[in-house]
Amino acid sequence: MRMTSSLALRRAQLLFAALACAASVPVFAGAEFSAVTKNTNSGTRLPAFGNATVDGRVDNEQGRLEYRESGAGSLPVGSIVVTTDGARTAKLYNVEEHTCGDVPVLSSAPTGMRAQAAALTRYENVAVKKTLDEKGPKLHGSATRHLRYVTTYDVHPSGPAAKVVHGSIESELWVAPALSDPAFSLWLNAAPHTGNPDSDRKIAEAMVGAKGAALKRVQRTSLRVEGGKEQVSTTTMEVTRLSTQRPSAKSLEPPFVCRVGQSKE
Repeated sequence: MRMTSSLALRRAQLLFAALACAASVPVFAGAEFSAVTKNTNSGTRLPAFGNATVDGRVDNEQGRLEYRESGAGSLPVGSIVVTTDGARTAKLYNVEEHTCGDVPVLSSAPTGMRAQAAALTRYENVAVKKTLDEKGPKLHGSATRHLRYVTTYDVHPSGPAAKVVHGSIESELWVAPALSDPAFSLWLNAAPHTGNPDSDRKIAEAMVGAKGAALKRVQRTSLRVEGGKEQVSTTTMEVTRLSTQRPSAKSLEPPFVCRVGQSKE
């Protein structure tokens, strides 16, 4: 009788351990979404990111975006971006010209002219501070966290006479922790990008607590040359449609086989 009780207890312990391990493993459910991005810009030093509307599909590390509307500074309408590794790398497909090429993403090392520019420009004093973390509203049926971060950094351009540029990024986010597929970061990423790979990695590491897809993101970027006037850009991205139904494998495929990369750097 004592042996039977011990066996039952051991089985219960093993079952509990198995359930605990299963609970700690992220569940990737896949989704389809549409998102609108709008940008206002007050200065020439800031990137010319235009307005855009995209349709996206994700399933674990696979993701695909298609540009439905596009403004100056954005990719042309009909452009398709595909990732197979959770947005660590991605390819851009121009369906009209039947060309393709790599897309620079957060984790990619700079190459060509981008590598030269990165070597000549130093980003220093990168600091990220969380200023708000509270329960957010449900968006498209998904529970969210409402977060705010302030990121500051200094840019040292090349040249002995070049002046230091002081940058700051104020980010307000509504992230859905349950939407954990890595490919969401292809468009619905929480961490902002400065354009410098090293500083972008530091910012992403500091914002590791902003887990899940950003269903709404308001980002105010400020740049000021030492002794000069502040230039400001505000970008608002918002998901307008979300379906957590897993997309088909075919809908995640690229539009054609990319045989020769044509990277535009």
